[in-house]
Amino acid sequence: QGAREVVLELVREYDIVLEQFRPGVMDKLGVGYEALKAANPRLIYVAITGYGQTGPYRERAGHDINYLALAGVASYTGRRERGPLPLGVQLADLAGGSLHGVMCLLAAVIHQQQTGEGQFVDISMTDCAFSLNGMAGAGYLAARVEPEMESLALNGGSFYDYYRTRDG
Repeated sequence: QGAREVVLELVREYDIVLEQFRPGVMDKLGVGYEALKAANPRLIYVAITGYGQTGPYRERAGHDINYLALAGVASYTGRRERGPLPLGVQLADLAGGSLHGVMCLLAAVIHQQQTGEGQFVDISMTDCAFSLNGMAGAGYLAARVEPEMESLALNGGSFYDYYRTRDG
């Protein structure tokens, strides 16, 4: 029995598939959404990618720093004299991909429980990272405050910052 047949057998019993390949890879393997949905119409299929299933960047490789830069987060995160800084955590991957993936998956589960229908959930880590601009975006929309490095209350433009303590 081949891997494709094993996946089709499993999806008849399990209602959720989570994958993180570039768009089209699962289809090439014969286990994309349409193939799996035919085996189980209740299927919730969550695809987490860097740039989503559609659009001009869909085929591009990327990583957390790319997603944060394209989402605008990197433009005001760092120090003026040194520029953007690596955060030490994969913010777009974790908050953008995983957190939004789980939230959307849970919404799809509720929909499935109420209707019996599954669905395809498209998670773009870049699009989700864009939503993390909530505070800066609100300031810009309400008062035209352009977010820049060390200019906002939360990015070094106030007393909210890192300080060396007396004992180092």
